[in-house]
Amino acid sequence: QVDSLQTSVAGLTTTVQAHESRIRDQDTVLEERRRELVTVYYVVGTRDQLTKAGIVIATGGFLGLGRTFQPAPDVNEARFQALDTDQQTSVTIAARKARVLTAQSTSSYQLVTAGGQLELQILDVREFRKARHLIILTE
Repeated sequence: QVDSLQTSVAGLTTTVQAHESRIRDQDTVLEERRRELVTVYYVVGTRDQLTKAGIVIATGGFLGLGRTFQPAPDVNEARFQALDTDQQTSVTIAARKARVLTAQSTSSYQLVTAGGQLELQILDVREFRKARHLIILTE
């Protein structure tokens, strides 16, 4: 009877370890999905920097006057920095003037001067995340 109980305990121990391993794997998958959902990729730069990097394109204008800048259609995410909006809700901008070129709702963020630098503060995280990329043009 003792041998039978020891065999049962060994079997249950193996089952528990298998379940714990599956739970760890599922936790890893859930964390990866969470990061995917809450991550916004951002880049900050001047017109020249962003144009040379292929992140924005200039359209319209005549002889360089009146041009507007907009995000390039095919964006290379390697040039962007990841922002986990669950952990961080602001981006420091080393410039006096800046504007957001991407499609974030203007009600979801604000540009605030803090310590002589600009800071983009996310006010409505859910609305802000609707656009996966954030391009900030500095002047």
